[in-house]
Order: sequence, then C-alpha cells, then structure tokens
Amino acid sequence: MERKTNKIITKESKIEVEFYTFITGGEMRQIQDIFLADAEFSVQDKGQSSMNAIKANLMNVAQDKTFELMILSVGGIKENVAEEMSKLPLKDYDEIVTALNEITNIKKDESDTLKG
Repeated sequence: MERKTNKIITKESKIEVEFYTFITGGEMRQIQDIFLADAEFSVQDKGQSSMNAIKANLMNVAQDKTFELMILSVGGIKENVAEEMSKLPLKDYDEIVTALNEITNIKKDESDTLKG
C-alpha cells in the first residue's frame, strides 16, 4: 500500500520536512515495544496489576524511532533523519514533533470508535 505524505516548511528556519500522514499498527507496536521491553508487570492481591517504573531515557529512544518510521526527509536529507532532527533549532524541532504527535496520539474518542 502506498502511503500519502505531507510536507511542511518550518516557521523558524524554513526547512522542509516530509512525513507520512498516518502511522501503521506495526509501526506503533515498534514504538510501544521500546517502553515495554524493560517494563515489569506484577499482579497484586485481589487481581489488580501494576507496572514498575519505566526508564526516563526511553522517551528519547521512542521519539527517535518515531522519526525514523515517520519522516522521509529533513531539509532534503533522507538518511539518519533522527540525527537531522536533533540539529534543528528547538522551535523547528517542536513544530515537527507537534505535527507527528497529532498523527501518533490516538485520542480516547478515536480509540472507542476503533473498538466498534
């Protein structure tokens, strides 16, 4: 299946970034696996489950994975897009992260719709 892409030009530095307009289920699982790989779950009394703390640095690892999966090019550069993203001025970086978060974050009302 061919995926549609979107291009935006950042407001601060006028850098063009091309990215996919949606994330696949398999890609989302790859991102979630980063958090779940080190997670420990336990069942307590009365059948309640809990999850131990997740390492804080995994957020950056997951974000880099999101860049690799979603971004096709940063300023025309198609390789090492996570590294290219880290070189952007913070305002540009935040602008791109916000756009990607709108794609990757499923809101509660959307997930209810997905359940049927």
